[in-house]
Amino acid sequence: MKPSSAVPYLVLIEDTEVEPISSYLANLVLSDVSPLTVRSYAHDLLRWWKVLRVVRSARITSLHRVSERWCEPGRGWGARR
Repeated sequence: MKPSSAVPYLVLIEDTEVEPISSYLANLVLSDVSPLTVRSYAHDLLRWWKVLRVVRSARITSLHRVSERWCEPGRGWGARR
C-alpha cells in the first residue's frame, strides 16, 4: 500500500500498513500540528497497537483453554455433578 503524501510517517506491522493509525495520523496532519507531534503519536500508537495484539492473543489462548476444558467428557451443559 502506498503511504499518503500528507502523512510523513507510516506505521507497519509485519510489512502491513495499520490503516486505522494511518487514517488518524492523516487527520492529525490536516489539523496543522507539528511534524514532531505526528511522529510522537505514530510511535505511541504503534506501541499501543502491539499491546492490543498481545492482549488479544492472550485472550484467544485463554478462551481456547476454557473451551477445551468445557468440551471434556463429564463437563458442559447437561453434565452430572
